[in-house]
Amino acid sequence: WISGENNLNFEKGAECRIDVIYGVFNKDLCLKLIEFDKPYILKALDCVAFDIPEYSLLKVGINEFDPDFFDGFSISIEVNGKLKNCVLSNHSTEKYEIKLIDKPCFKYDGVIYNNNIKYILSYSYKGSIKTALISTSGLISNEWDFFDDRIQNELTVSNVLGFLKTFGFESLFSTYQIIEVPEDREKENLLTVYTKPNP
Repeated sequence: WISGENNLNFEKGAECRIDVIYGVFNKDLCLKLIEFDKPYILKALDCVAFDIPEYSLLKVGINEFDPDFFDGFSISIEVNGKLKNCVLSNHSTEKYEIKLIDKPCFKYDGVIYNNNIKYILSYSYKGSIKTALISTSGLISNEWDFFDDRIQNELTVSNVLGFLKTFGFESLFSTYQIIEVPEDREKENLLTVYTKPNP
């Protein structure tokens, strides 16, 4: 959340037009958290909370970035091309020499998945098409409301099929597809490895 009174030290009656909200790591790496289509107007006594859009992973150059949100992390806002610190003291306006963190977003049928996903299961159940995600640990998540939610054996296509048959999902789903997510996820080269035909 951001408070115009506490975080930004506004004078009474003042307001700020926010273009972008950033997360800054050690003053040299910058993660774009939210970019507004139109500037968000924050007044002196306002206090607002924002939901951060999902992403699949973070990268600096070609390397994946694992953020530490507790050490050396701060929130800044962009106002007229400059970053303004959102801190309780030392309110300043400065242009950091920073490197932008990339935020790739991998999607299948509108569902965002990350680099822990090995297979995507798209299935038809009670007239609706649903998308479940199968992680590298075998856990099935997203649109999956069944009690049996983990594949215990080695994660292969044949074992996914065996799981679906053993627990009765093969006959429960009118049709389904198993889509493999390759290790090089950034190419978005998903591969359908099995399709159950319509009855």
